[in-house]
Amino acid sequence: MKQITLLIALMLLVSFSFAQNTAQVNQTGNSNDADVEQIGSNIATIDQINGSHDASVYQNGTGNNTDINQDGAVQKAIVNQQGNSNTITSDQNSAGIKNTEVKGIQQGDNNSIDFDVDMYSSYSGKSTATIKQIGDANISNVFIEANGTSIGQTIIGEITGDENKTDQSIYSGYTNYAETYITGNKNDVDQSVGGGHSKGKINILGNENIADQYIRGAVNGGYSANYVLIDQIGDDNEAHQTITGTNSGNSISDADIYQNGFSNYASQSKDGSDTKMRTWQTGNDNSAKANIYGNGKYRWSPGDEANYPAENYVLIDQDGNDNSADVNILGDDSQITAGPRYHSSNKVNLKQNGTENDADINVSGALNYADVDQLGNENTVGLSQSGLSNSVKILQQNGDYNTVNLAQSGGGVADITQDGNTNKVKGLDTDTDPEIASFSGAGAIDGLDLSVLQQGDANTLKLNANGEVTVSQIGNNNNAIVSQQ
Repeated sequence: MKQITLLIALMLLVSFSFAQNTAQVNQTGNSNDADVEQIGSNIATIDQINGSHDASVYQNGTGNNTDINQDGAVQKAIVNQQGNSNTITSDQNSAGIKNTEVKGIQQGDNNSIDFDVDMYSSYSGKSTATIKQIGDANISNVFIEANGTSIGQTIIGEITGDENKTDQSIYSGYTNYAETYITGNKNDVDQSVGGGHSKGKINILGNENIADQYIRGAVNGGYSANYVLIDQIGDDNEAHQTITGTNSGNSISDADIYQNGFSNYASQSKDGSDTKMRTWQTGNDNSAKANIYGNGKYRWSPGDEANYPAENYVLIDQDGNDNSADVNILGDDSQITAGPRYHSSNKVNLKQNGTENDADINVSGALNYADVDQLGNENTVGLSQSGLSNSVKILQQNGDYNTVNLAQSGGGVADITQDGNTNKVKGLDTDTDPEIASFSGAGAIDGLDLSVLQQGDANTLKLNANGEVTVSQIGNNNNAIVSQQ
C-alpha cells in the first residue's frame, strides 16, 4: 500500500505565511491512500487512477479548494473544510462490485460542494454520497449515475442555516434512497430519484423553505414501488412532488406531504398509473393541490383485481381556517378524500374525468365551500356536511350510473346537477336501508337548502330531508322520493 501524507500548515512549497499553499497528488495503481491537511487559503488536488483508493482532506481557512478525481474499483473520499468561501469538487468513476463513498463537511458561509459519481459497470456496488453544511448561503450539488442493475445508491444531506440550496439526483439504478434534513429559513432543496423501487425524504424545520421532489421513470412491479415524503414545520413553506412512471402487479407509488404552520402550499402531480397522494396540513391559510393523469388499475392479468388491487388515490386533510384544496384527476378508477376539519372559511375544489371514480368530501365547521365536477360514468360522490352556512356544488354531467350520497346537519346549501341516465341522489348508506337513510342515521339531511337537477332517463332521488328541497327531473321513467318531518 502506498500512502502519502502532506502537512501543509507548517511548511510546504511556498512559505510560512499561510498565503496560499498548493498540494497536488497523483497516484496510479492499487490500494493507494492520500491524506492532506492545510491551514490558510489552500488548494488540494488529488488524482487516483486504477484499483482501490482512499483520499482524505482537511482544510481550515478562507477560500480553500479541494478537487478529487478517482477512477477504479473501490473509491472513498472524505473532505472537511472549516471557514468561508470554500469549495469541494469530487468526481468518482467506479467499475467495482464493492461500495463507493464520498463525504463533504463544511462549516461556514458561502461554501459549495459538487459531487459526481458514475457507477458504470453492470456489476457495480452501492454508492453513498453524504453532505453536511453548517452556515448560510451554501450550495451543494450531488449527482449519482448508476447502471440499471446497480442497487442501493444513496444520498444523505444535513443542512443547518439560512438561504442554502441543495440539488440531489440519482439517475437509474435500483432501490435508490435520498434523504435530507434542513434546519433554517429560506432554504431550497431539489431531490430527484430515478430507477425502480426508490425512496426520497425531505425533513425541514424553519420558514420560507422550498422543497421539490421528483421520482422519475421505471416500471415498478411486485410489492414495493416508489415513495416520497416531505415533512415541513414552519410558516410560508412550499412542497412540490412529481411522480412519473408505471406500476404493475400489487405495486403502488406513494407520495406524502406533512405541513404544520401557516400560509404553506403543497402540490402533488402524477403522470402514470397506480398512485397514492396524501397531504396533511395543520394551520391557517394553507393550500393544497393534486393532479393525476393516468388510470388507477394497471394489471399483469386484466381483471385480477382481487390478487392485485391498485388505484389512484388522493387524500387532502386540512386542520385550520381559510384553507383551500384543489384536486384534478384525468383517468379511471380513482378515489378522492378531501375536506377541512372542524374549522371555517375553507375551500375544496375537485375535478375527475373518467369512469368508476370516487370522491369523498367531509366538511365540518362554518362558511366552508366544496365544488365537485365529475365527467364520465359510474362515478360516486359522498358528501358529509356539519356546521353552519356550508355550501357545496356537485356537477355530474355527460355520464350514466353516477351516484351522489348526502349527509347534512346544521344548515347549509347543496346544488346538485346530473346529466345522464340511471343516476341517483340519495342519503348515505345505513344498515337499515341503503337507499333511504333515517332521520337519526348517518344519511339524515337536516336544515339543508337542497337543489337537485336531473336530466336524462331512469334517474332516482330518495332522501329524508328537513329544510328547503327543490327537485327538477327532465326525462323519462324518473323517480323522486322526499320524506320530511
